[in-house]
Amino acid sequence: MPLIGTALSLFAARPALAQHYDVSFNAGVSKRFMSGGSLEGSTGPIIGLAGDIALAPLFRFGVYLDEELAYDGEPKSPYITTVGGRIKFLPPLGSDKVKAWIFVGFGYGALIAPSYTQTIGPTADNQSANQQGTALKDGGSFLEIPFGLGASYKLREPWVVLAELCGRAAVSSSGSYFDPTGRPAVTASGESTGLVTGEESFAIIFTVGIGIDL
Repeated sequence: MPLIGTALSLFAARPALAQHYDVSFNAGVSKRFMSGGSLEGSTGPIIGLAGDIALAPLFRFGVYLDEELAYDGEPKSPYITTVGGRIKFLPPLGSDKVKAWIFVGFGYGALIAPSYTQTIGPTADNQSANQQGTALKDGGSFLEIPFGLGASYKLREPWVVLAELCGRAAVSSSGSYFDPTGRPAVTASGESTGLVTGEESFAIIFTVGIGIDL
């Protein structure tokens, strides 16, 4: 009988568990660091959507989608889109209004760098004078491991305000934008040149948002 009672209680809890989820819209700032090139990194605005559903009383599994404008010193800044999944652990705080969590996940980032034209100085052998050069439209991708912490405060059922501080370790940068020979560019005389951007290394992201938590 105790076994049957336990099974019935777990079954009865399943519908309630399935109702626990959250969805949020977030905005903030991202600071990225690069390695192995002439660009040290970028700082720019970031917006995103995130959603989670309960796996167990203290754990939620979720997905995120972010769009970022990376001001890195180039005349036209790259756009970065990141998408991935994560697991959140929510320790009990003894409050109906305040929640806190830590999270870790795995994601994919895609970068698009617009084309632009600027004046390029003499080549390394001083055989050509200043001339116009065009950096070609380019792109790349990388994998990332996000981790961090967050907190929310319930304003009025079901609305919450929240904030997150996130670190994202980047691995496996690929694509011509991250090529060690430099970003493809062409001068007016047809000579190839390029900006050696480096590879994505790490990002620190802080966001605030508003959402629904049920």
